[in-house]
Amino acid sequence: MGLATPTSIMVGTGRGAELGILFRRGDALQRLAGARVVTFDKTGTLTLGRPAPVGAVPLAPADYALAAGLAVRSTHPLSRALAEAARAEGITPARIATVREVPGCGLEAEHEGETLRLGRPDWVGASGDAHRHSAVAFRRGGQATLIGFADRLRPDAADAVARLRAMDLTVAILSGDRESVVRDTAAQLGIETWRAGETPAGKLAAIASLKAAGRRVLVVGDGLNDAPALAAGHASMAPSTASDVGQTAADCLFLGDSLLAVPETLRLAHVLHAILELLGDGRQAHELAVRVERLQADILHRRRSGDRVRRQRHQHRLQRRTTIATLERVLVEKAQGADGLLKAHAERRSHATALGHT
Repeated sequence: MGLATPTSIMVGTGRGAELGILFRRGDALQRLAGARVVTFDKTGTLTLGRPAPVGAVPLAPADYALAAGLAVRSTHPLSRALAEAARAEGITPARIATVREVPGCGLEAEHEGETLRLGRPDWVGASGDAHRHSAVAFRRGGQATLIGFADRLRPDAADAVARLRAMDLTVAILSGDRESVVRDTAAQLGIETWRAGETPAGKLAAIASLKAAGRRVLVVGDGLNDAPALAAGHASMAPSTASDVGQTAADCLFLGDSLLAVPETLRLAHVLHAILELLGDGRQAHELAVRVERLQADILHRRRSGDRVRRQRHQHRLQRRTTIATLERVLVEKAQGADGLLKAHAERRSHATALGHT
């Protein structure tokens, strides 16, 4: 049974691929099974990340070109939306030599003797109301203008949250967006715990607080500002549309627009965890998963060498097919269906608890 754990992991990751879930690390499924809190970013994670300006952009053509010149230097969904709107209206983004990005705040530049800013309204210094929409602000010199955007929730987002809560998980939102927008989103999805106006450092502090309280956190986010939080979580997920930095930091990626990938991934992780415990390999799961990951990397390296390695690869394929076929039969006999395993696992734990009280 020594090979049961790596084979189980390979079967689990294969099943994940069928569901549109790509695992980037060998031990991701084991860590996902331990999560008790799920935190979501809002823009691009709970929403589709394809916002559009609400009505006409309230900028003069010259200012619009400057704002677009800043926006094209950012990967944030609202910046991309502003740049796309400018192009659609025939506005050519201004060429700005040096642009500085302030994490969690926005973009800043010195251009022809004036300070330009595009980003969070409170950081830019804009006042007013965007009518409960997400917003950025643009400042040129002393004047700031608020620009509102509308974005749609991912399909099945409310269903996904309901499924997570049915799994006895705590669900929360950690967002850099405005309080009124985050509050409305939380209300639509039935999420009671939320924090708005969070910088990357604020999200890290929130996750550190949960970890200090003994809570294992699954972080779901997509943007550059989410990367530190993704790396700090007990486990992490990102949509395949996430920024390069976000994808690199995440343990697994999910394809498509549906947020149901999150509860489906956790259910798969729980089933695998139950299989490993029933097989008696639970304590070795993490170590063996790392060994599998290293073995896969080594195989990829050897495939780049000459004829001798090609023969070894052929032998390895034959051996792997034989081993996997044998162990899959063992797993099927042991599992007898995912639902039966979870029930057996619960009964085993209940029996152990009862013995502990006698």
